[in-house]
Amino acid sequence: MGATTIYIGATPEYGKASFLERLEREIGRTKARYPQATYIGIADGAASNWQFLNRHTTQQVLDFYHASGYLGAVAVALYPKDLRSLIGFGLFAFGTHHFARNFYR
Repeated sequence: MGATTIYIGATPEYGKASFLERLEREIGRTKARYPQATYIGIADGAASNWQFLNRHTTQQVLDFYHASGYLGAVAVALYPKDLRSLIGFGLFAFGTHHFARNFYR
């Protein structure tokens, strides 16, 4: 069986409670259809996201955008004024948006 990805989104005016209800229903249908699957949640660092994902997934992962921001902050802490080292750290390969924000403070 191949991997399945389901994307659900809602505009802010519908509210988070409504979105979470829809998501809960979708998770229930998916788990009924694929009971042996591994469920992985991907989110930003908001505590409410992790609380929700802990109830429904076996693994949780910080999304790439936010992870690269943390990595950018670490790189700047390690090499505060050394642009060459930051480039060597790979910040121009990923997380460039975070690099610029952290380096030029």
